[in-house]
Amino acid sequence: MIKYVFGACKGDYLNIGASAEIGIYTKDSEFNTGKLDQYFAKTSLAMPMELYLYNYENSDNINNIFSWNPEAPQWWITGFNPDYIYNVDVTKQVVVRKIDFTGRKTMYDEFKKFLDENNLNQNTNINTFILFDDDSNTICDVCSKING
Repeated sequence: MIKYVFGACKGDYLNIGASAEIGIYTKDSEFNTGKLDQYFAKTSLAMPMELYLYNYENSDNINNIFSWNPEAPQWWITGFNPDYIYNVDVTKQVVVRKIDFTGRKTMYDEFKKFLDENNLNQNTNINTFILFDDDSNTICDVCSKING
């Protein structure tokens, strides 16, 4: 059985500025025996992805840090803005990530089912909201600032 995971983050990545990313990895049981518990990049699962990062001061002051919507399918998408080196306030960052599962309806359905069954599509202390569009098989994840 192959398990999949989406890795996502936002913040000050290795001190190269404001950044965000999302990627898809697999946990193939063939390679996970004994104490080994490793996920591997799954480049063959590349699909359309979009990534946007904003600084949110208030509803009147929202600054676009970067917008990235590549034409080619991605297995890992990332963005950085070096204008923010040593000046990143993760509590003001809002990231929007979108994955288009067109042609991968089973994966879309399984991901949605997993989140629903495990109550993981709920508001948490990092204010993450996951939106499902069953008509287009897309998932949009909005992760806002961390609560005080």
